[in-house]
Amino acid sequence: MIVKTEIHQYGYDSPLQVLKYYEIEASTAPRDSEPLVSIHAGFWMNTNNTYMDFDKLITEIDLKVNNGNGLYCPKNNLDQGYILQFYSIGYRRSPEVKHPEHLKDILRALKYINEDLNTGVASLVGHSAGATIIT
Repeated sequence: MIVKTEIHQYGYDSPLQVLKYYEIEASTAPRDSEPLVSIHAGFWMNTNNTYMDFDKLITEIDLKVNNGNGLYCPKNNLDQGYILQFYSIGYRRSPEVKHPEHLKDILRALKYINEDLNTGVASLVGHSAGATIIT
């Protein structure tokens, strides 16, 4: 079950410098699961792609890890379950900014996730422009 979502502002140059945090309680999980950080597509300029693009996948992950029914053991019994963490990063786009500012936004967001949200090692995934940014 998705138990928590939070919006965080990691930069103050633009309202696009935000990230969304998700927690899913799961009855099973891969051992030593790392948080997953998603970076959206958008050809560095498409305003139709945002950090919210990850919402649908989060819902699908929630259904899969909870046996397709969205149910989970009670939160007060976490020794029988797991908390899975996810982040989705928004970033400024062209023509508002030019390269390498897109990359700097992602690096700023990753630093924020690591230092301000106390997340250590995380796995990165991106779609299209987002995948290019992380490579």
